Amino acid sequence: MAKSSFKLEHPLERRQAEAARIREKYPDRIPVIVEKAERSDIPDIDKKKYLVPADLTVGQFVYVVRKRIKLSAEKAIFIFVKNILPPTAAMMSAIYEEHKDEDGFLYLFEDAHFPFAKLALHTCFLFLCLKTILITVGSCSFRYKPPLLDFAGLPYPSSTHFPFVPRIHRRQITASSSSSSAAPMACVPNSSMTLLFVEMGVGYDQHGQDVTSAAMRACKNAISSNSIPAFRRGSIPGVSFEQMKLQIKLGVPRPLHHALDLEKVKSVFPYGRISNVEVVDGGLICSSGVEVEEMGDKNDDCYIVNAAVYVGY
Repeated sequence: MAKSSFKLEHPLERRQAEAARIREKYPDRIPVIVEKAERSDIPDIDKKKYLVPADLTVGQFVYVVRKRIKLSAEKAIFIFVKNILPPTAAMMSAIYEEHKDEDGFLYLFEDAHFPFAKLALHTCFLFLCLKTILITVGSCSFRYKPPLLDFAGLPYPSSTHFPFVPRIHRRQITASSSSSSAAPMACVPNSSMTLLFVEMGVGYDQHGQDVTSAAMRACKNAISSNSIPAFRRGSIPGVSFEQMKLQIKLGVPRPLHHALDLEKVKSVFPYGRISNVEVVDGGLICSSGVEVEEMGDKNDDCYIVNAAVYVGY
């Protein structure tokens, strides 16, 4: 959990008295403390204490914070409460009643980065597990607005429950296919190549209009390490660079499968023969907290895609 400098600077008794005075004088307002998360590169905020109208939504308050720190439209900002990312549609009054501190204040932390790695590891959207190798065993994707996610573990308890899908839905394309239409199901990786290592990546489209862009970014992120060039240097005895094979597994929210252009995704890779691409239910549709019409936004959706690139020969 993030540490509050406001708490360190003011003793508990003083904070309790101030919060009680505020609530008594302004019963329709909520005392909120906004601080920058540790190691965040977001601009410093010059005002920590806010009296927030109880009928304001989280998304509306995020907009207030953005204006306060003069954050440009193309940059994202995330507001956390007790390591939880609240839905933008939630009322600040509801968040306050559930998460207010013992001193009577609601503590929020702002950050410019979304902890994708923890999200992918700890939620039911897409699990990336280690067995002998990294494999995707993830389940289904959900439209992320009703629940609260606790990054310390499982989805935060809520009155809203999502149905789990007991099987993995796949969409597969082979290297010989000329289109991205569905083919007979084949798992990635499979026995058609000798597996050497796996590259993992996450990509997102903050403006929620192009899941293909998110998938391409995920693949670029996956191959940005220095493992693959070992082929070119001849570091693998008896295996040449020309013998490299790639198999790709993408975790994509199920409602977006139809919009994914696999040929564009494959164009990201400048090397290796792509023998198989598999799309499974995974990734995430969440809220970016801001809608920029000038950039083509139709809503505040953010698309997130996970990629696993299996490299072998």
